Amino acid sequence: MVYLRLSLARLIVFKYRLIIYIMGWICSAVICLSMESWLWLAFAAVVSDLLIISHAALAGPLSDIPTIHWLARWSRFYNLYIKYFHSISIAHYEAHTSRSNPGGYHPILRISPNEVSIMTTEGVKAVWGADFERSSWYGVFANFGKPNMFSSTSSRAHSSRKRIFASAYSKTAITQDRVQNIINTRVTKLVGFVGRQTSSDETSSGASGPVVIRNVLRALQADIFTAFAFADEAGTTFLDNLKNGRNTLEDLNMTAMDLFHDEKRDEFFFWESEKPFKYFASFLARNGLKSHETAQRWLMQLIRPYEAKARSKASIQSSEKSIKHFNCSVYDKLLLYKNPKTGNPLEWTERASEIMDHAVAGQDAVPAALEFIFRQISTHPDVQSKMRLELLTSLPLSAQDRTFAMIDSLSYLNAVVMEGLRLVDTISSYQTRVVPKEGCVISSCYLPAGTIVAAQPYLINRQPDIFPNPTMFDPSRWLLPREEYRNLAKSMWTYSSGPRSCLGRELSLAIIKTVLVDIYTRYKTTLLQDNRAQKRTWEGADFMAEVCFENILACEDGEWIERRLVGPSLLPATAQKQNQEPVRRRSILESGFSNSKSMPSGDNDCQEALTNPIHGPLAACPHFDTDPFAKAKETTAPRHTHRNLDPLMEYSEYIAPDQPIANGEQTTINVPPHQQVNAQA
Repeated sequence: MVYLRLSLARLIVFKYRLIIYIMGWICSAVICLSMESWLWLAFAAVVSDLLIISHAALAGPLSDIPTIHWLARWSRFYNLYIKYFHSISIAHYEAHTSRSNPGGYHPILRISPNEVSIMTTEGVKAVWGADFERSSWYGVFANFGKPNMFSSTSSRAHSSRKRIFASAYSKTAITQDRVQNIINTRVTKLVGFVGRQTSSDETSSGASGPVVIRNVLRALQADIFTAFAFADEAGTTFLDNLKNGRNTLEDLNMTAMDLFHDEKRDEFFFWESEKPFKYFASFLARNGLKSHETAQRWLMQLIRPYEAKARSKASIQSSEKSIKHFNCSVYDKLLLYKNPKTGNPLEWTERASEIMDHAVAGQDAVPAALEFIFRQISTHPDVQSKMRLELLTSLPLSAQDRTFAMIDSLSYLNAVVMEGLRLVDTISSYQTRVVPKEGCVISSCYLPAGTIVAAQPYLINRQPDIFPNPTMFDPSRWLLPREEYRNLAKSMWTYSSGPRSCLGRELSLAIIKTVLVDIYTRYKTTLLQDNRAQKRTWEGADFMAEVCFENILACEDGEWIERRLVGPSLLPATAQKQNQEPVRRRSILESGFSNSKSMPSGDNDCQEALTNPIHGPLAACPHFDTDPFAKAKETTAPRHTHRNLDPLMEYSEYIAPDQPIANGEQTTINVPPHQQVNAQA
C-alpha cells in the first residue's frame, strides 16, 4: 500500500513537471517563429474553429432539432437580434406554431447552437421539476455587488436564502390583517382617484375622461410593496401624487425607479447580461448603468432610516420565533437572520440586494397584468356584465364588510383573473436551465450535458392542445369541475414552477383581485380605441391602455344598487363573529340559473337582472337568494348531496350550511376548485 502511494505521488509530480516542460517548449517555439509562421498558426486556428462549429451545427446532438432560423445553427446572434429589436416571445411563438406537425406545433426548437426553446408542459416538468441549475445569465440580477436568491445559479444557495422569508409570502401571511390592511388602504386611494375623475367638472355626468392606468397601477404597486417589505408607515406615498392628466413617472416623482420599469430595464439587462456585449457594457449602455445606480440610491433612502428605527426598538429580538412570525415584514426577517453555522447576520448589502430584487420583480409585472385584464374586461362587455353580476350579488357593497376570503371564493372573478394571467406577456425574455451531465430527453429529443433549455410563459400558456383557441380571451375555459380545473391550472406557467417558482404569487393575486372587486362594484370601464401608429415618448416599450370609467350609480344599473346602499348590511353580526369566514352560497352561475329560460345572455340581460333582482331572471332560479348572506332556518329534512344537471357548473354551488332549497333538500358545501387545488396560476 505504501509503495502504491509513493508511485501515485511520483506520477502526479511527473505529470505537472511534464506540463511545465511542454509549455516551455511551446513558448520557445513561438518566440522563434517568423511572421509567416504566425499567419499559418492563425489560419489553422480559424479552420479548426470552423470545423468544430460545422460539426455542432450539422452533425452534433442537436442537429436533428428544427431551428427557428437557419442562422440559429451557426450563431446565437440571430436570437440576440430578435431579442433586442423585436419581441422574442412573439417570434418564438410564431416559429413554434408555424411548423408542420401533427399536434399543430413543434414542442422544441433550436434557437442557437447550444440552446433550445420548449413549448410543452412535459418538458417544463422534466427540467424545472428536476430543479436543473440556472445558467450564468442570471448573474445580471445581482444588486449592490451581491448575489440574491434570484440571481444565484446554485439550487442550494437559492433554497437557503428562500427559507429566510418564504413564510412572509405564504397565503397564510397574505391573508393576515397586516397585509390586508396595507392592500385595502392603498386600493382605497386608487378608487378615490377614479372617483375624482368621474366627478370632475370637466367630464360628463358620472363618466371620466381617458385614464392612462399603467403608471397609476405602478404607483399602487410601489406603495403596497414598500409597506409590505418594511412597515406600513415606512412605505412610499406615490398614490398621493395622482392628479388629473397623464400621470407620467415624472408627475408621480417615480423617475428614480426607472430601472424597475420596462422603459429602461429591457435595454439594461440586454447589454449587461448577453455575451459579448456585457464585456463592453460600460461603453455601450451608460444610461443603463446610471439607472441601476439611481435605483440603488433610491432604495438606500428607504433602508437606512428603517434599519436605524428597527434597531432602536427593544421589542425586536433576533429569535427563531420572530423570524417565522407571519406578521414579521420581509426586511425584518432579513435583518434578524443569523447564519446557523457561523451565527453571523447578513451584510447590509446582502439585505439590500435581496429586497431590491423583490421590488424589481413585481413593480412592472403586477401593473402590466392588471392593465391587460382591464383591457380585456373593457373590450368584452359580456365578461364585464357577468363578473359585475357575481360581485354585486355575492359580496357586501362596503369594502369594510368584505374579507379577502369572500373575494377569493368568487368563481367567475377567479376565471377572469386566471385567463388574464394566462395571456398577459409580462416577461420580455425567457427562463433558462442547464442540462446536467447525465443529459435529458424532451419530446423524444436527447439533449446532452451543457445544453441551455429555455422556456417562456407566453409559449407554455398558449399550447393549442391544452388551451383551444389559445389567443382568445375566454374565462369560461376555467369553469370546470375540480379535476379538470386541476389539470388545466397545472399547465399554466405564468408564475413558473418547481422550487424556483415565483415567491410573490399570492401577494400579486391578492392585489389583482382586490383592485378588480373595488373598481367593478362601482364603475363600468370602456377602452379608448385609437389607431396611433407611434408610441408617445413617455409610454415606453408598448402602447399604454387608456380606460374610461363610468359610475354605475349614474347609469341604468344604479336603481338596485341605491336600494342596497340605503338598506341594511348584507353581512349580519352572526357572520362577522365567525372570524370573518365567508358564508358559502350558491353562485349566480350554478346549474339552476344556467338552465333557466331567462338566463342573462348578454350585457343588456345582465343589466336587467341587476335592475330588477326580485322580478328579473334571478327570481326564476329556485336556488337564488337575493340576500345570500341571510341565515337559513333549521329544518329536519334529511341530508342529501345535491347534484347539478350541468356538470360544468358543479364547482360553483356554495350555500350556507343547512340552507333549505326549493324541494326541501339540503346540500353540502363545495369549495371552488381554485381553492381546492394548490395549482400554479
